[in-house]
Amino acid sequence: MIRRHPILSCITVNENSTSPYFASLQKINLEDAVEFVPRKKIATADSGKDVQLDEMLQEQHNTPFKYRYGELPFWRFVVIFDPDNGDFSFIGSFIFHHSLGDGASGIIFHRHFLQALNCAVVPGFNRTVKPSILKLLPNLELLHPLSIPPPKTATPQAALWSGGKITLPVTTKFQSVAISKTTTASFLFACRAHETTVTATLLTIVATSIFQNLPDKFTDLTAGIPVNIRHWLPSIITNESFGVWIDSCSVEYSRSALQSFSWDEARRTKHNIVKYLKSEGREINVGRFKKFPDMREVFSSKVGTERDSSFDISNVGAMGNCGEGRWGLEERFSVVVLLRVDVCCR
Repeated sequence: MIRRHPILSCITVNENSTSPYFASLQKINLEDAVEFVPRKKIATADSGKDVQLDEMLQEQHNTPFKYRYGELPFWRFVVIFDPDNGDFSFIGSFIFHHSLGDGASGIIFHRHFLQALNCAVVPGFNRTVKPSILKLLPNLELLHPLSIPPPKTATPQAALWSGGKITLPVTTKFQSVAISKTTTASFLFACRAHETTVTATLLTIVATSIFQNLPDKFTDLTAGIPVNIRHWLPSIITNESFGVWIDSCSVEYSRSALQSFSWDEARRTKHNIVKYLKSEGREINVGRFKKFPDMREVFSSKVGTERDSSFDISNVGAMGNCGEGRWGLEERFSVVVLLRVDVCCR
């Protein structure tokens, strides 16, 4: 995997300046980057929740990548395994710095990792790996003109709920929810029957739930939706490319339209997303960053201020067909809901 994706050998340099760049590590010691954790807790039959996995992921979310800077890569791989399980099944969690890859890259990693497991012949395992000799793939600025979209009409801040103000230090709270295959299939069928999508319906459900738990003075919500834009880029970038090629769009909700869940609102949400996708990348919202010569100053200035959105939903979809072999992968959807509460921000 390290030799296939050269970005996995890279760390950021001068990140707190106006001219950051990537540099490649001379070597990666897998004993430092990969951790094996014995299974201590099991998922309960009632919720399907894996308490140990949740605790590990929360801890990893709050562990910076600057420890042993210049020695360790900007990623970690944690393996939870049951020493008493003879079938060698395990849970592998790949944790990586967002400058290396986007959400789709996480799916790409796991799919390629499974392929590597099924074709690998390792007569003599070397714990120290040299970086890839391949060149880094070009970044978004080199691939797209990034026309700056017109400014959006801002929602009055007094009416918009966006959680607590941005504060430091940032602490992430993590919880997973497991939904059965039967329920998921029924949910997918209902979305299609009502002429909308899973993502649009989930956005509407979360917005409805938030309104039901907010004081009446908050009448508006804004949801952010990360979007994979690989298909709008030159052919050098494919659905197998590991990197950061994303944009985001947003959808607004009003309390008056969401007194309870509404399929009409779910369809409206789908329409807004489709409208953005029909632009085919002519106007990419991330292009607005071109107006700022110092991104560090932009983000530093946000500390102590209100957030721009109420919550994010990122749907990375299903893993898809990963081939056949000795090793297999339990296929599942993955949806991340990021709430803008006091202890959670990007």
